[in-house]
Amino acid sequence: METARDPLLELLLSEADEIFTSMAGALDAVRARPRDDVALARLIQGAHTLRGLAAIGGHAAIADLAGRLEAALDRQRRLAIAASGETLGLIDESVRALRQLVALAAEGRGDVPPAVAALSGAFERAGAAPEERRPTVLVVDDSRTVLRFVERALSEVGLRVVTARTAAAAAAVISSERPALVLLDLSLGDLDGAALLGQLADDSALAGTRVVLFSSRPDDELLELARRFGAAGVLPKTRAPGELVARVREHLDAPRHGSSAR
Repeated sequence: METARDPLLELLLSEADEIFTSMAGALDAVRARPRDDVALARLIQGAHTLRGLAAIGGHAAIADLAGRLEAALDRQRRLAIAASGETLGLIDESVRALRQLVALAAEGRGDVPPAVAALSGAFERAGAAPEERRPTVLVVDDSRTVLRFVERALSEVGLRVVTARTAAAAAAVISSERPALVLLDLSLGDLDGAALLGQLADDSALAGTRVVLFSSRPDDELLELARRFGAAGVLPKTRAPGELVARVREHLDAPRHGSSAR
């Protein structure tokens, strides 16, 4: 006579297929767009649910691996780090390993294959990623209030933010920090933003700097100025924090070749 399985194991098995299907779709989305917050949230939720189910059922290996994956994904989300090929590979390996562990649990086995155990070290190495991997955004504006607003909004989602109130200070920061993105006001105390764009274009080492015009001027005027001076795009100052963050991330994810003023 066949022995009935633990009802907690049945709960884990009943939900596992749906969780893994969701995570596989989310992983495909992150491959296509490394900063896809919605897809990243689905991966985090899947790992979190697996961890909880496994912990309740006493499946320590599954709970440990799912917990490590959840923590790594959450760190990536908080620091706004784009998923690298190495990171995507680690996520893929982890999901496959979790599938394997769930299958072993279904057979009543609690052994952990060596390849699965080795993932712990990979997570530790990934967690030691240096802070400089965080994208740096330079905000150039002569208003302290604007600088504080933008710095707070972008810092809260893990971006590294530096600020400058003059064109001269901005040029120095660009040269030393090589930011991933510059939000540039057009009206500065020492030099207007258009002139600074011209200086950057004339410097071969800095010509590839991605600059977005950040101004309260009408959109049509901003777009025309962006096209004229080779800016990557425009961003009105009236945006709410959530929209500001979304637009900044769009520019960070956009291809670097050509102008994408919009």
